[in-house]
Amino acid sequence: MILINIIQHPSVILIIGRRRYGKTALAMHVLEKFHIDKPELKIFIVYFPKEKQHLLPTWITPIDDAEDLPDNCIALFDESALAFHAHKWHKKETEIMDMMISISGQKHQTFIFVTHTMRKFAVTLLLDINVLLVKKPSLLHSKLERNEFRKLIEKIDREFDKLPKEDVKRSTYVVSEDFEGFITNNLPSFWNDELSEAYAGVSIKKKEEQVEEIALPYKIESGLKVWFKESDIERVLHILSKNSTIDGVLSELGVQCAGGNCYYSFDLKKGRDDKYYLINDRFDIEKSMKELADEKISFVVDVESAYPLTKEDVMFKIEEKKALETKNNLEEYGKKVKL
Repeated sequence: MILINIIQHPSVILIIGRRRYGKTALAMHVLEKFHIDKPELKIFIVYFPKEKQHLLPTWITPIDDAEDLPDNCIALFDESALAFHAHKWHKKETEIMDMMISISGQKHQTFIFVTHTMRKFAVTLLLDINVLLVKKPSLLHSKLERNEFRKLIEKIDREFDKLPKEDVKRSTYVVSEDFEGFITNNLPSFWNDELSEAYAGVSIKKKEEQVEEIALPYKIESGLKVWFKESDIERVLHILSKNSTIDGVLSELGVQCAGGNCYYSFDLKKGRDDKYYLINDRFDIEKSMKELADEKISFVVDVESAYPLTKEDVMFKIEEKKALETKNNLEEYGKKVKL
């Protein structure tokens, strides 16, 4: 099977896999095939380091702002977790890209995202993926991938183990509506060692003011987080499903682990009507908090960067929850409860 026959324009493509196993080379190979087969398409690479742009062929145009992408184009987002990390799903760049993907079909745009795992990639951007291209997974990839995709990655990892060692790097496992299985890909004609290390020596900080953002990836600007223990996931989901339109699958965007314990969270945002919403869906916060307390589920509301709450906003025993916060050592995660 030829890769260019699998990928239809327009589409959204995600390339994942372990470090140094040819993800970027594969993406560049796709760009080159499109350049040859569909020369009328404009080809771009977004957020590519300025220091390394001279390594690109002249038919690839580097740009710094995805909003500048024209209609009828192909755009590559290499190391896309730097711009669209799972912990930054609520940031401006991700929200804009989410809207761009929604209308990319009408604008005849193909987007290619490259990252190590789906866990690192903003979940809102995963929903419209048409083609998944997987290079050899890393050692713990299948164990730590998003729950919804673990079985798939485990299967792909087993398939890679069946390949001769010399074929592993040049092989890609494809998952699409019309085809699933291995294809082999060549390196692009312009490939070289320096291009394969394009991000070497490049700072990941775009702006000085983003330092706090990197240090505290779970910080939100216009909402609040409710943190609870991994062991309580099923009970929490049951309560949430009764009081909102959540589909029973908890996003792991808010997971924080240390000392053998994991704490999960869901995000609420405050709308113009001063009510809280769960991922844009109606959510009864007061009823849910009361039920969590009645079920004796330990939880902590993080409002450090959210709107101030009063005792009437969330109905649970404040002093009891503060004691639980100390007991569970949640300060280790930088969480501060201000009620």
